[in-house]
Amino acid sequence: MTADEQALASCREWLGRVADLDPRAGLYDEAGIVEAMEEIIRLELGTPSPALLFEFAALARAGLEAQAVVEATWTQRTANDALDDAFDDLNVRGIIAVQALGNTTQEGSWKISALGRERGGGLRGHAFYHRQDLERALDGQGLYLSFDTLALEFDEPPKTVKGADSGDGFLTIVPVGLNDVVGLKGEANRPRMAAIAEEILHVLAHHQVVARWSGNPFERIELKPFAWQKRRTSKRPPGRGHAGPVPPPPAAPPPCEHCGGKGWLQPDPAKFPEKCACRGGKPRPAANVAAGTTDVGPTVSAPAEAVAVAAAALPTVSTAPIVGPAPTTVAAATLPVVSTGAVAQPATAAVGSLSQATASRVGAFDVVAFTRAAAPVLLAVVLAQAWKKPPIVVSLMLAAIALVVAAVRATRRRS
Repeated sequence: MTADEQALASCREWLGRVADLDPRAGLYDEAGIVEAMEEIIRLELGTPSPALLFEFAALARAGLEAQAVVEATWTQRTANDALDDAFDDLNVRGIIAVQALGNTTQEGSWKISALGRERGGGLRGHAFYHRQDLERALDGQGLYLSFDTLALEFDEPPKTVKGADSGDGFLTIVPVGLNDVVGLKGEANRPRMAAIAEEILHVLAHHQVVARWSGNPFERIELKPFAWQKRRTSKRPPGRGHAGPVPPPPAAPPPCEHCGGKGWLQPDPAKFPEKCACRGGKPRPAANVAAGTTDVGPTVSAPAEAVAVAAAALPTVSTAPIVGPAPTTVAAATLPVVSTGAVAQPATAAVGSLSQATASRVGAFDVVAFTRAAAPVLLAVVLAQAWKKPPIVVSLMLAAIALVVAAVRATRRRS
């Protein structure tokens, strides 16, 4: 295939896409579509081609007529009706909103900034989507909205280069979701851009247009895929009117009553601080029995008489397995109520040290037994890491060594 044949094939493919998409877009009339086709032929072939223009103009005309028939069946409001209302509302509020502006984000930003200079003062920002966004929306891929303040100005229009793989004749394709114009501006403008984005989202939500934004001014506002039904010949049904002012951000919730908003509980003297329940951690304990204090009230000081009564009520603790409630639980259940003036509370804090002392023998026995049982296992694991061998192999080696040592000891005893 010669170069001329390749250029002709590329031109026909491009014209066919325009003849298919532009009538369905609802944004162009026949004269506008034919003018765009003339420009495409000039760019691709370098010379006019009346026969080629006549062929594809006829396809576009037939597409517009077919689309008018389909549009007549839209008796209810469409998603594009809501989007059109939102763009009209933004223009009233001082944010220029234009549909299908330019072929890239950069070109659209330059054009909409020029529109802002023409309109004069009272404008704070802009919003638009460009031709490539439109084509993706018509193909069912959703729609992205670029936004910005009107502080950015170009000395001259951005230059674009024709590319064979772009589908619309431009090589400078902006990645989906990238608000690349922000890269030309300083970080100081980020709060103003975020405010423009929040206002756009507020207006879109008022008109029931589902949109989302990451909160990053370097990323564009995304509209999920929807059925493209933009009217060109019929009248748009009435909508919801203008949106009100942007509501203030919600007030911050009050700090947690347990941790004061820090997210961590006051640590025990012998423990690390624990995550508070407001951050998904453990709930704040009602009392700290071991320390003799409460976390939600004053320290309980019991008189000596109560201590004597509590000591007499404590059961004898042996080293045998315990069946039933622990000593601390039994002591707390049998203690009298000690009045602290305002609130009557069990004197659990007063006998905390006693219950701890009576249970120490059981605790000490359990710790020693556990240590004796776990020592060989821990030694096997440590040696396995040092020798880089499986723990089972090390365990067998230790068992063999233990048998040899036992045999040597037995021999010495006999002698």
